Amino acid sequence: MDEVERARELLAQGNHRAAINLLKPAAIRDRPPFAKRRALAELYRQLGAPDQAGRWGIVIDGWTTPRERDRLARLLAASGVGRPWRRAFLDLPTDIGDPADLSSVFDLGTEYRSRANARHASLTVRATPSSNAARSWAAFIGGLAALQFLVALLIVYGIALGGGDSDTARVWAGGTLSATLVLLGASTGLLGWSHILVTSRVRGAAYLTLGAALAVLGILVATSIFST
Repeated sequence: MDEVERARELLAQGNHRAAINLLKPAAIRDRPPFAKRRALAELYRQLGAPDQAGRWGIVIDGWTTPRERDRLARLLAASGVGRPWRRAFLDLPTDIGDPADLSSVFDLGTEYRSRANARHASLTVRATPSSNAARSWAAFIGGLAALQFLVALLIVYGIALGGGDSDTARVWAGGTLSATLVLLGASTGLLGWSHILVTSRVRGAAYLTLGAALAVLGILVATSIFST
């Protein structure tokens, strides 16, 4: 029983992973007419993985669908592999020519990569001193919140360990929680403002809303603690 028959048997048993693991090394070593590559590509097609179906089936002229070729192009773009190394990325034999559909897939992958680079560049260009300052302050205040929370926990622990007044420990714990929430609210709000300035108003508004909610919650905690 060869690898293809054994893989089909495993697939019939529902063991998809074992079938893939069995076929993949055989597909890499495969030679024309690429029966093992085709079997692996068919398996991925059956599993609903068009990018992998395209990856292993592209070597067979006319076999892949437009959707599979598109998903393969997106896979190549996401991988960041340069065009000279894409054949190696696809594990194509070095002594065969380019399959008929490969050039169009490479061109489409390059186009997708260029679009992604352009989007990244536009975000970088749109960053302003104000947005950078907002992010820096958000990081600083968030770190300050974490630091003061840890210090206060140590103080509360020391009070409890030393048999100190429980009311004092409660006030420290409540005050710490309140201050932490307010600081986190401020940090989240600043992060939201940086998003509004640079990337997305919707995302920024969501962060601002969350920051305001945290700050209000912190104030309510403080009111509850210090009013009793």
